Amino acid sequence: MTIELRGLRYLLALADHGSFGRAAAALAMTQPALSRSMQSLERQVGAALFERSKSGVVPTDEGRVLIVRARALVHAADELDREVLRRKVPGAGQIAMGAGPYPGETIVPDALARFVATHPLVRVRVLVRGEWDELLRRLRARELEFLVCETSTLAGEHDLEVEPLSTHALYCVARRGHPLGRRAPVRLVQLFAYPLLALSRVPPRVLGPMQAIEQDSGRRQPGRPFPAIELASLQAMKRLLANSEAALARTEGALIARHAPIGKRSPKRRERSTR
Repeated sequence: MTIELRGLRYLLALADHGSFGRAAAALAMTQPALSRSMQSLERQVGAALFERSKSGVVPTDEGRVLIVRARALVHAADELDREVLRRKVPGAGQIAMGAGPYPGETIVPDALARFVATHPLVRVRVLVRGEWDELLRRLRARELEFLVCETSTLAGEHDLEVEPLSTHALYCVARRGHPLGRRAPVRLVQLFAYPLLALSRVPPRVLGPMQAIEQDSGRRQPGRPFPAIELASLQAMKRLLANSEAALARTEGALIARHAPIGKRSPKRRERSTR
């Protein structure tokens, strides 16, 4: 039995994305082609690798075993490719890193601009995700070499090396003409009269105090969640802000040009690099 490395990459994509549609989109191939590839791999292995349902796919016991082996093989193959490239072209190589949505919009682009200027032969792949659990899993699977993200929930992860980076003030942003824009200055408790949006899951170190302030303020509307919406798409978030009374906390470098800042939140929020 000969299993192609390409088939193992397809297997890992399907395991990571949990559905044929999302995996096919990530692989830039059609869903039927991915399905045929998985059927061929299952015939080679002699067992079903995924349990299929309307909501997606889940690895079987045989699938989980193969996925673990496949990750090790694909990682070794990628390392070999990088080593061969470095030997053929001095200074060449590639880096895979992860970033949360806030550092992905602020410090990461600036750092990459400086990096590519001094390392023009190095290819950089950046995975931006709002869920730090996924980034951590990919880091431990050696799919990523390091992360730049919120790490307050990772204090007990003793296998990680954490380096603090620069701090960034947070501002609240809303559409032009928002009722809060007519207040000067804007107090934090006044925000809770409006839906609050988040680009990623709010870390407990921020969520707990914010919920306490909201409850003590007496402005909490029964049944309103905090935050009201979590959405990792910046473009979708822009449309939400432009067409609603919602507000969003943003760093200064990531402020949306057509939305005016309505208030500053202190103290500063710290981003950290994890590797």
